[in-house]
Amino acid sequence: MTQEDIVKYQSAIQIYLMELYVKYSWTMQLHMNVFRNGSEKGLKEIGVNAGFDSMGDQSTLAREAVKLFSEAELQNVIPQTILYSLNPNDWLTLSTLMGSFQGGMAQKNSSRMCLVV
Repeated sequence: MTQEDIVKYQSAIQIYLMELYVKYSWTMQLHMNVFRNGSEKGLKEIGVNAGFDSMGDQSTLAREAVKLFSEAELQNVIPQTILYSLNPNDWLTLSTLMGSFQGGMAQKNSSRMCLVV
């Protein structure tokens, strides 16, 4: 598969999952901009999810998230969503991104998205 095919496949799966979250009134949680299991030694000795994650510095974070939420909005499948990043430099970007996808609500206070900092 080409990198483009992989991105299309992953995006299609994410949109499908978002449809399910909406259908069942589930909350979607996206943990963004993280390097998972960074220590190979720790990963081999202890395993996954054992404290070897660190913040990432993905420069395309906002661009890719906007593409995802824009497509989901067109299909009317944005579920209640929690966004969080280990990188504090992302917080303002993610909070302003959320403002673009509030579902036509008059006030931003009662949003369908929240940021965990």
